[in-house]
Amino acid sequence: MIEIKDLWYKYTNKDKALNGINLTIKDGEWVAILGHNGSGKSTLSKLLVGLLEVQKGEILYDGVPINDKTISDIRKKVGIVFQNPDNQFVGTNVKYDVAFGLENRKTERNLMHELVSKWTKEVGMYDYLNREPNTLSGGQKQMVAIAGILALNQDIIILDEATSMLDPDGVKDITNLIVSLKENHHKTIITITHDLDLAKLASRVVVLKDGKIIGDDTPEEIFKQRDILQSSNLDMPFKMRIYHEVCENVKLNKNKKLEEVLWQYHLKK
Repeated sequence: MIEIKDLWYKYTNKDKALNGINLTIKDGEWVAILGHNGSGKSTLSKLLVGLLEVQKGEILYDGVPINDKTISDIRKKVGIVFQNPDNQFVGTNVKYDVAFGLENRKTERNLMHELVSKWTKEVGMYDYLNREPNTLSGGQKQMVAIAGILALNQDIIILDEATSMLDPDGVKDITNLIVSLKENHHKTIITITHDLDLAKLASRVVVLKDGKIIGDDTPEEIFKQRDILQSSNLDMPFKMRIYHEVCENVKLNKNKKLEEVLWQYHLKK
């Protein structure tokens, strides 16, 4: 379980990026943290993995606070996939990239080969083991990064805008993989995003604005609150706009069956 208690953060000579965040994420949850640029969501992701140092407040993993003494052990539990796939590829090819973290942990060689094979197959990258990074698509690079996290058996996966630079096929592949990780491997998933189509698949949605939480509920309840989405400058998908237009039309909003059909249409992938 992750507990975030009264978390504040301020960059030098700038307004506060986080303003007293309180949030609990249970094991096995998929939490989508929504917000537009400047909302504080990427700052939060960096604090969660210790890339930024907590200035005020606490982040605890299973009751253990993140600090200089505990960060090494906590990073054994938590992996992060960043927005730009080119910034996270550290190996000369797929095989060495997935093996990188295992080598750092001094994993026995036969086990390392076994884990690399297992998890590249899981993410559909086994046939690309000898491929160099410049021959891969953005989505494939993200798959490799996730395979590296899975090989290390990290329980918590944070995806910081991991679909924002991908084409539609790449977004679909990553989305399907996230769903599989949640349902079949019982991972705790945190997606940092402004993509409402991705967020609607999560167990829970947290909306950030100006470093504060302004919404925390199921996707169904959050997405029915149009004012929250609009105030956060979040672009509603086409299917969601149709639903809200019907709800606001006096001639149509008495037809509850129509509203329900449109809502179910919106929820479809």
